[in-house]
Amino acid sequence: MMIASVLMFMAAGCSRDNDDDNNNDNSTGIEPFINAGVLNSGNPVEATGINVAMVDVNHQGAAITNAIVKINGREIPHSNTGMYQLIITDNPILPGTTVNLEVQCAGETYTASAVMTESGSTEVPVSGCASGSKLIVGHN
Repeated sequence: MMIASVLMFMAAGCSRDNDDDNNNDNSTGIEPFINAGVLNSGNPVEATGINVAMVDVNHQGAAITNAIVKINGREIPHSNTGMYQLIITDNPILPGTTVNLEVQCAGETYTASAVMTESGSTEVPVSGCASGSKLIVGHN
C-alpha cells in the first residue's frame, strides 16, 4: 500500500555570500531546515513511509541533495531535489518503537527521536538546525 503523505514547508532566508556569513557559527555557511515525516499505514501496520525534505535557509531555500539521512540506522535515499524518501513494507516501524532521525550534512549531525504512535501523531524538534525543523511520527 502506498502512503500518500505530503510534507509542506516554507523556509525564508536571505542569499549570503561567504563574506556576508558572519552571523552563522557553522563554517560551511549551511543552515538546514529539516521537515521529516515517518508515517505508518494499515491496521495492523502494513507500511511505513519516510519523507525528509531539506533546504538551506542561508541560501534562499536551496535544496540540500548531498546529506546522509538515516532512520533507525537505515539510510534513506535521495529521490528528488532535497527530498529523501523510502517506503518500508518488509519490516515497518511498529507502534511503541523509538524512531531515531540522524542527518549528516556539511560535517554536522542533526538528530531527533520520538516514539511511534499507534494512532495520531507526535511532533518533536530536530536539534541544531533552523528553527521550525521537525520530526513527525504517527499513523495515517
